[in-house]
Amino acid sequence: MVSTSLNLETISLNEVKAFVRVDTDAHDALLTVLMNAAMHECFNLTHTCFGTGEITVKRWDVLQQLDLPYGPVTSITSVKLDGETTDSSNYELRGNLLQIDVAYSESIEVVYAIGTTMPADVKHAILQRIKYGFDFGDDLPQNQQPRFFDRVLMRYRDHKTFAG
Repeated sequence: MVSTSLNLETISLNEVKAFVRVDTDAHDALLTVLMNAAMHECFNLTHTCFGTGEITVKRWDVLQQLDLPYGPVTSITSVKLDGETTDSSNYELRGNLLQIDVAYSESIEVVYAIGTTMPADVKHAILQRIKYGFDFGDDLPQNQQPRFFDRVLMRYRDHKTFAG
């Protein structure tokens, strides 16, 4: 089970409107919807949080290592083994890999913070995605040719993602 609380970095509506070449307020609601959809598509495709967020992962199995599914990890808030909070000396974080150094018998729950700033190429890909959606209602059909959005975001995609 994974639950997320995200505060994704946004692009200003004025910047979106300038990119799309819209100079009225008539399409603000649509552009906002397209922007939010592109931001979440980016997160779901890359498993990278451009912004900040908190993730809770709960597993009902015994592991010595847990590959945290979203990143980049900025800090571990808490680790519970079998429902009891454990001391930070009982685990070690290496990138997105949590190494558990003590035995437990049933479940693990990890709460951790994620986030980074949005690179310029990702911002441009999101703006392109919004523009194409605004102009044509959709992007190129999936798997026809690599879309600009996909080509840029694949460079940021975490190796653990299984999307598309």
